Amino acid sequence: MGILNSFVELPGGREMLNQEHLITSVAERLLEVIEEKGVSQKYLAKKLKVSPSRLSKMLSGNSNITLKTLADLGTALDVQVHCSIGNELFSRQR
Repeated sequence: MGILNSFVELPGGREMLNQEHLITSVAERLLEVIEEKGVSQKYLAKKLKVSPSRLSKMLSGNSNITLKTLADLGTALDVQVHCSIGNELFSRQR
């Protein structure tokens, strides 16, 4: 059994791992798009009506991003935000 499978068997482990994976994936992709578009974080913070430090926390994965904020980020970056739900992340051994 691998480390991840062992971790997800702990109480709350699966939830914590899923949360961290989603937060990290979203933050990393947002940073990629920001770089691709050549947009400054200062500009985005102003468009979102949040402080630059709040935006920095969101983009570093240290703060939760609401779906509304994610949609607003997509609008500010002129990209469509997609969501996929349904693929199993961890193998279940029975």
